[in-house]
Amino acid sequence: MANISYFSNANKFSITNSSLTFVSNSKVDVIQEDLKTFLLDHLKPSHIADHKFHLEGEKQEVLRRVTCTPGTRITILASIIKWANDTSSENTKYETRIVRTIVYHLALMCKAFADALRRSGKFDTVHHGVRAQLEHLLVGPWLESESTRGDSSASRRYIIVIDALDEVHQQGGSAFLRDLLDVINERRLPGLKFFVTSRADPDLATRVESFRRKKIYRLQDVEKVEVEADITMYLEASLPHFKDRDEMGKLVAFAGGLFIGAATLVRYLTHHTRKEQRSLLRKLFSDSATLRTSSNATRLLDALYVQILSDAFGHFEDDVVVDRLRILHTFLCTPERTTSSTVASLLISEDPDETDSAFSSTEVADDVLSRLYAVLYTDDRDHVLSYHKSFSDFIFDWHRSKEYYCDRTALHRYLSESCFHVMATGLKFNIANIPSSFLFDSNNPALPSEVKRNIPSTLSYACRNWSHHLSATASTTEDPLVVTLLDFLDLRVLFWIEAMNLLGCRGLCDPMLQTTRKWIAKDDPEVARQLTEAASFAIYFSGSPASLSTPHLYISALATWPQDDNPFKKWRTHFPRIPGFTNASRSGLLLMVLAVDSCVNAIAFSNEGTRIVSGLWNNSVMVWDASTGDVQRVLEGHTKRITSVAFSSDGTRIISGSHDNSVRIWDASTGEVQHVLEGHTNGVTSVAFSSDGTRIVSGSYDQSVKVWDASTGEVQNMMEGHTDGVTSAVFSSDGTRVVSGAYDETVRVWDIVTGEVQNVLEGHTAGISSVAFSRDGTRIASGSYDNSSHSQAMERGLPLVRMTTR
Repeated sequence: MANISYFSNANKFSITNSSLTFVSNSKVDVIQEDLKTFLLDHLKPSHIADHKFHLEGEKQEVLRRVTCTPGTRITILASIIKWANDTSSENTKYETRIVRTIVYHLALMCKAFADALRRSGKFDTVHHGVRAQLEHLLVGPWLESESTRGDSSASRRYIIVIDALDEVHQQGGSAFLRDLLDVINERRLPGLKFFVTSRADPDLATRVESFRRKKIYRLQDVEKVEVEADITMYLEASLPHFKDRDEMGKLVAFAGGLFIGAATLVRYLTHHTRKEQRSLLRKLFSDSATLRTSSNATRLLDALYVQILSDAFGHFEDDVVVDRLRILHTFLCTPERTTSSTVASLLISEDPDETDSAFSSTEVADDVLSRLYAVLYTDDRDHVLSYHKSFSDFIFDWHRSKEYYCDRTALHRYLSESCFHVMATGLKFNIANIPSSFLFDSNNPALPSEVKRNIPSTLSYACRNWSHHLSATASTTEDPLVVTLLDFLDLRVLFWIEAMNLLGCRGLCDPMLQTTRKWIAKDDPEVARQLTEAASFAIYFSGSPASLSTPHLYISALATWPQDDNPFKKWRTHFPRIPGFTNASRSGLLLMVLAVDSCVNAIAFSNEGTRIVSGLWNNSVMVWDASTGDVQRVLEGHTKRITSVAFSSDGTRIISGSHDNSVRIWDASTGEVQHVLEGHTNGVTSVAFSSDGTRIVSGSYDQSVKVWDASTGEVQNMMEGHTDGVTSAVFSSDGTRVVSGAYDETVRVWDIVTGEVQNVLEGHTAGISSVAFSRDGTRIASGSYDNSSHSQAMERGLPLVRMTTR
C-alpha cells in the first residue's frame, strides 16, 4: 500500500497529493471565491491538490493511486484515528511547494487562519526557502489567529499528512522535515498535527528519532496474518473473478506481504482477458516457485518484474531488445523526467543516414511505454514516471535484474554522445533569429515563440544536461568523448552559451563547464585549461549587462574578451569583423561587477564557488549568484554596518558580524535568521566558522574572543587577554585552536576547549589587521598597520618571514 488514505468515517477526510495531503475531520468552512482566487495567485500551491484523491509526486506529476480497499489496515488506521483525536498526544508521526500547499488548504478550511494570512502580507515569501515559508506563511498567521479561532476550533482536529517523504528526500525532504520539527519542538503550532509516511530512509529516521514528542508506526511490525488478510481483501476487490479460486491464495502468497507487489500484479493482469490472466499467472507461479522459500521478500517482486519485462521484450530479436531496453533505462536515468518523444530523439541511430532507425520514431518509445503499463505511466504533461521506486531499484541492481540490468555508467556515456550530437545538429549562430542588437531580449515580442520553435525540447534537454551525463562516465586518456568535447569547444560552445541565455539558464554555464573540467582534469590538463577559459568567458558574459541582449554575446563580450590562447583564438577566426583590442591583457581581468548602493566592508565565496556573500555599510548582507551576478538574497536584521561575513563549509549557512554588537546565523537558502548571537559589548569585527561548521568564532572591539555553538547559538567559551580591540579571529583547520589579532599589537593562540592562551606572538609595532593559520596548523600569518606581514612558527613564536611594504 503506497499510502494510508482510507479512514473509518472517511467522509470527514480529504486527501490531496502524495507530496502533501491535508486532512480535517470537520466540515469545511465556506470561503469566499475571491479569497480562493487570491490564495491561488499569491501562494501558487500544487494545482492538482483537488481533494479528489489525486496524488502528486516530486515533479508535480499525478500519481495514479486510489484509496485503500475498505476493510484493510484496520488495526493501524484505528491507532491513527485514536492519535488524531487525542489532543494530548504527540504532534508528529513519523521542496518548498509542500509548505505553500499546506497553507493554501488550511486557509480554505479555517477562515480565521485565512484572514490572518491575508493580513500578514508576507506572500513574497513564496520565493524563499522552506524555513521562511514556515515562519511567515504558516506559523505567524496560525499563532495570530489563535484568539479568533477560539472555542470554535476546540472540537476540530487539523492533521497535515505528508506522504512518501522519502521520495522527495533528494529534493529537500530531509531539510523540510528538519525545519518542520524545529517549529513543532518549539510548540509554535498548537492545534495542528502532522502525519508523515516514509520508507526507512536513514536520514529521515534520524531526524524523527530526535523529536521529543512522536508516535511511530512501523508497517513491518504488523502481524503477518493481518497483512495477508489485507492483501487478500485488496486482491479480491481488484480481481473479483479469482475470489474463492486457487489462484487467489497463490496471488496472496506471491505478493510476499508487500502491497506494492499486489498493486503491480493487479496493474499487470487487468490489461488482459481472464483467459490470458490465468496463462500469465501459471507462468509467473512456475518461474518463481523456487523463490517462495526465500526470506527476502523482494525476490518475489523481482520475479514479477522479470515477467513484466519478459512479456514486453521477449519476442523481439536481441538487438531490438537492446535498443528498447535503452529506452526504458533512459526513462529511469535522466536527471529530469522527460517525454517519450524527447527520449526517442535522444537515442539516435549510430548511422544518421539510416532513415528507418527505431530511434527516429516517437511511436517506438510510446510502444515501450505501453508494454510496461504495469510499472510506468505518464503524467498530465506526458512525462514518463515509474509507479514505485522499487522498480528502478530492481533495474539498477545486476544481481536482481540480470539481463534487464541498466549499466548507468555506459548509458550516461551513450547519452553524452547523444546530447553532443543533438547540439551539433541543432545549435547555430543567432538561433532565435533576433533582428537587431539594439533590442533588449525582454523588448522583443517575437522572441519567446522563436526560442520555442528553434530550441525544441530535445535540444533544450541536451543543452541543460550534457555535463550531467558526461561527468557520470569514467574518463580515459584516449577517450573519444574528449575529441567530441574539443570539437564542442572550438566554436559550438558559443552557440550553446547563446541558447542557454535564451532559455533563461545562463547561470548554469559556468558550473556545467566546471563540472566537465573536473571530469577531465587528470587525464587531459590542456582540455581542462580550455574549459576553464570557456567557463571564465561564460561568467564574463552572463554577469554583465550584455546578457540582457543576446547578440551582445558576440559583439560585446567576445569583442572585449582579451585574446589569449585556444579556444579564444579559434572563436575569433569565425568572427573576423567584430572589433578587438591590440594590447589586450588577461592580467587582472574583471569578469563581473556586482553593483551595490553602499560601501562593501566584507566579502566571501561559498566553498563550491557558486555564490558570493557581501557585508555592507548599509546594515545588510547580500548573497549573489557568482555565475550571473544576480542577487539571490538580501539579509536584513542588523542595525549597524556589517564588518565580517562567511559561509559554512557546506554552504547551508551564512554568518555576519556587525557594529551592532551581534553575530547572526542565516539560512543561506531562505535568508531567514536562525540565531542571533548576543553577548559582545562592543562592535563585532570578525566572524568565522570552524571547518566542520559546528562552531563559530567572533572577535570584538570589547577585547574578547568568543566561541559559539553553531546549532544552538550558545556561548561555549570566552577568551580574554587582549588589551585592545580584536580585529581578526579564525579557527585552525582541525578546529582545536583559535588565533586572534588585536590593536594591542599582539597575536594570540587559544585552546578553544579551555579558553587558555597557548601562545602570544609579538613583533609588530602597530595594531594587527588580519590573521590566518596555515593548513597544517604549524604557522600563523599576520598583517599589521605597521606596513608588514609576519609568518611565524606557532610553537616558537619567532618570525620566520617578515614582509614589508616600506
